[in-house]
Amino acid sequence: MKVKKFFHKVILLAATILILAACGGKSQAKEPDFPSTSFVSSTELFKVYVPTGWKTEEVVPGADLIMANSEAALEHYQSEGALESGDLVLNIGFLPLGLFQEQALAHLKIQAEASPEVFLQSILPMFLVEGEPAKDVAGQPVLVSLGDGRDAGKLQFSKEGREGLILVFTAGKDVFAFVSVATYPGGMVEIQETAYEVAAGITYDGSGSALYSKLNGK
Repeated sequence: MKVKKFFHKVILLAATILILAACGGKSQAKEPDFPSTSFVSSTELFKVYVPTGWKTEEVVPGADLIMANSEAALEHYQSEGALESGDLVLNIGFLPLGLFQEQALAHLKIQAEASPEVFLQSILPMFLVEGEPAKDVAGQPVLVSLGDGRDAGKLQFSKEGREGLILVFTAGKDVFAFVSVATYPGGMVEIQETAYEVAAGITYDGSGSALYSKLNGK
């Protein structure tokens, strides 16, 4: 599995109980300092602060949202091609704790109760491609603070034409968020602070069990 397809693959595979967990713990959402508008999911399950003027697309209602600083950036990202100078994209997905308690995932020994960076390290085997680690991943997961008691595991990735990072943290009761940040080579300085603030402001108001049922098509 390639990191650039992280969220779309996760959401699709979650319905068949095949992939990914997240770390536990409680945290508080924080409104960003930059001008923003509040995006509420069509299912009213989650809320995200979107920088003013950015474009959004809710890929999976109640479970997956893409936001980009322009229509062009959104198109470049969705076409899986190289991102151009100035392109900034965030992809936000949610998964329930119940998914990771399934017997089908027991052999993976995912550390769902560990700190965010330890959890993120524990899921790296799922990024194997023909037995080898995904070449997109750079370095090891680290723990970062998003503010107001919300910590996240962070992992950087890069490939020709784009670079970015993944943030993993608690978003609500038994619900966890995966925030993928993608930008043009050299663009992380421009987007990282914005990504942290967006992540800090994410809330999921639905229950983990409801999300679990939704991902299973119930």
